[in-house]
Amino acid sequence: MNRIVPAIDILGGQVVRLYQGDYRQVTRYQKSPLELAYYFEECGYTRLHIVDLLGAKEGTFSVGIIVEDISSKTTLKVDCSGGIRTFASAQACFNAGAEYICLGSLAVTHEASARKIIESYPYKVILGADCSGAKVQTHGWTVSSDLTLESLLLRYSSAPLYGTLVTDIQHDGTLQGANNALYKTLLSQFPSMRFIASGGVKSIEEGEQLLADGVYEVIIGKALYSQEGTDGR
Repeated sequence: MNRIVPAIDILGGQVVRLYQGDYRQVTRYQKSPLELAYYFEECGYTRLHIVDLLGAKEGTFSVGIIVEDISSKTTLKVDCSGGIRTFASAQACFNAGAEYICLGSLAVTHEASARKIIESYPYKVILGADCSGAKVQTHGWTVSSDLTLESLLLRYSSAPLYGTLVTDIQHDGTLQGANNALYKTLLSQFPSMRFIASGGVKSIEEGEQLLADGVYEVIIGKALYSQEGTDGR
């Protein structure tokens, strides 16, 4: 399971899931982030994707204590996403024990700052490309940029990234299946890039098929919680 990556989205210290990135449509889960991390570790997962939803929206990384707790008490290799918009916040993530960080909004709005972080931490940074249709979204998916997904990928195609996380917002949290056609197109257009699929993956089996089709990793959130018995409300 080392290429199936569970996701923990955090809002107000709680584990939650949003529907299509809508902060008004929230499912809250009873397990704490650390309890859920222990659970995923026991299931045999080796990676964990943590999303700071408040940080993504407001631009300030706010879950350092949670990342430190999980990194120090489990063997999971954690990547952090949400609110990492300065070199100092990137450093704070790594100092908290994150193995990787994900840059989304910063990579769109301040390319020079993003490149400085990427070059300072080669192969430790994931490019976050969140799209609705052809356009890339930023700031917790609340702002539509003028940049297309293809343009963003071209901008960073030769950068020393760990991978590129592409999320189709219209599929995210829906359990209706991932946008397989999108990933097939991207794999054809950018064969040298490592793509990480996210958004709408409805089962581990679908995740395994995405891996067989050529994506590097698959992030699963809501489907994994439902399949493996995590209580939500």
